[in-house]
Amino acid sequence: EVLPVNTWERLFTVVVDLCGLIGFSTFVSTLTTRMTQLRSFNKVRMGQHKALKNYLHENMISLETSDRILNFVQSNKNKLRPRTSADGIELLQDIPMSLRRQLDFEVFKPILSYHPLLRHLAFYDSECTYAICSAAISEYALAKQSLLFSKGDEGRHMYIVHSGQITYTRSRIQVSLQKSDWLSEAALWIKDWVHRGDCMAVKRADIIGISVEEFRCALEDSRNKSRPGARLGYRYAWRFINDTCSYDVASALRCSDIWGDWSHICGIIAQVTDDVDGVTKVGASKVARNVGRRSILPGFST
Repeated sequence: EVLPVNTWERLFTVVVDLCGLIGFSTFVSTLTTRMTQLRSFNKVRMGQHKALKNYLHENMISLETSDRILNFVQSNKNKLRPRTSADGIELLQDIPMSLRRQLDFEVFKPILSYHPLLRHLAFYDSECTYAICSAAISEYALAKQSLLFSKGDEGRHMYIVHSGQITYTRSRIQVSLQKSDWLSEAALWIKDWVHRGDCMAVKRADIIGISVEEFRCALEDSRNKSRPGARLGYRYAWRFINDTCSYDVASALRCSDIWGDWSHICGIIAQVTDDVDGVTKVGASKVARNVGRRSILPGFST
């Protein structure tokens, strides 16, 4: 048996006992708190499941539909975790507007750069890209088999796939889209665009949406201030709308929400950027007038 025999040893023994007592108490307290939180969380989840089952029963939903809904909820309860959004972080709500614009620019510019036009727009007119990043961006988290849009819906956004996988279906033609792909670009340039097909998530997907209205406002502001971004946008829109469609499969998709792939859009960009720097203000206005006559970009006509 070992016992303290002097003052220093007794003091050391007391300190060790106190540290052990504090450490054990902290461990027990933390464990109890976690168990309480878990119990509370499970109680809320069980309450939601019970409410869902009661709703299905009281409204006499068919057994087949009820099973599909319950299986979907069960299989996706832990999968649908959206990207962390700045809007959900309280500390970011108090930062200066200029700093928030810079933050949004650095977050969304790399994603917008998946599209050749938006990449060049950031080069020719960074102020226009700042406006798009701060005002036109929406974020969507899609669970497996969730619809992004359906045929006949009004096209209010262009969409860019940031992660996951989605499919676009039109007239029995199905296209798979993954990270860096985009769709519904035509909504940016064509007035009252209506989706031509259905878009569904194959697995959990994060989607970035660009508001048509805010995008057009950003280009209009660029035009009013005689910045090159408007010239780039007008010339690109003109070539985009006048792109020739034939009757093969690729062209049929190009005239839908899938309007060309990377190489096709890069071909349009190459034609546009060759002479953007030489376009005069009068030339840009002429393009805008022609665009207005074809009922696209309605706010841009002069």
